[in-house]
Amino acid sequence: MDHIEVDVQATVRDGKPYDPLFLGVDGIPVWPTEPDWPQIVEADAIKACKNPDLESWWTDWKGAGKKTLQLGRDFDLVVLGIPIGAHKYICKELIAGDKTGGWQRMHDHLETVRTQGLQLWLNEKPVDSGWTHARGVMCGYVELFDTWSDMTDLIQRERWPASANVQQIAYLCNVIPEDPNQAPFTDPGYPEAQLQQVKANARAFMDKYASAIWPNLRDPQNPAKFNDEALVNGFQDPAVSNFDAQFFKINIDPSELYNLTLPGTAQYRLRPGKSGFQNLFLAGDWTFNDLNMGCIEATVMSAMMASKAICGHPDHIYVSFGAQIPIED
Repeated sequence: MDHIEVDVQATVRDGKPYDPLFLGVDGIPVWPTEPDWPQIVEADAIKACKNPDLESWWTDWKGAGKKTLQLGRDFDLVVLGIPIGAHKYICKELIAGDKTGGWQRMHDHLETVRTQGLQLWLNEKPVDSGWTHARGVMCGYVELFDTWSDMTDLIQRERWPASANVQQIAYLCNVIPEDPNQAPFTDPGYPEAQLQQVKANARAFMDKYASAIWPNLRDPQNPAKFNDEALVNGFQDPAVSNFDAQFFKINIDPSELYNLTLPGTAQYRLRPGKSGFQNLFLAGDWTFNDLNMGCIEATVMSAMMASKAICGHPDHIYVSFGAQIPIED
């Protein structure tokens, strides 16, 4: 690769490097849910957009310009860590220029899906909610949220006043069906419309299926429904319902799509050190690795394999079953 073309989303005040992190309650740097606006020159213009989310492919903010990075001046090598769902938009030249056809085969056979997430803060401990088993993760439950995890241990990492009485955190997620009428990226209202679908799915799940997890959290006036009084109002605002104060997430952006491992498709994954281009290395759970599935463990292995290909380190890579496999060979 001899050059890379990028969009410049915004500029930083006083020409300083952008610092994206803030210190959490325990002093550990963490990522915010939105940019640190005081650092950004165009902050007011961005926030005035219908969709000011700079991570959204549907944002109506057009950016602050473009920039071309040149080999030898701006970079020597490239690590592509952007998920495969975005490649058909950002890697067209790589796919077309690969004479081996490996990039085209990978994109012909690897598939992705949209996902949805729901996080609840509750004022009842799991045992008081009716969950009588040990903490853990439950998978393969029912639609619309088939995976549940007790994340109560994270309460100590959050800033809650004692009056909030947070006793439990629950995280749920699942695939959300594809939208045959997906709006073009020029429609800034599309993500919000899809988020409303997640909220509707969450409402239906909690009323119909959450009783298997929390049998004690039913509405005493209407046992067919979940008792929203058990939900913590994170806004501490009576004008916002307890339900609306929970966290809802829709993953529809190309870079957010979940990478699937369908039968017979591992052979089409490119290896971190064998992109087909001299100074390009790959990292992500979509590359060939010991797990070949969408998860943080596969991502870390892939990144270590990319490092091994670039500089020869680490000396070995621990993989899914504790073995030390030089899989990059």
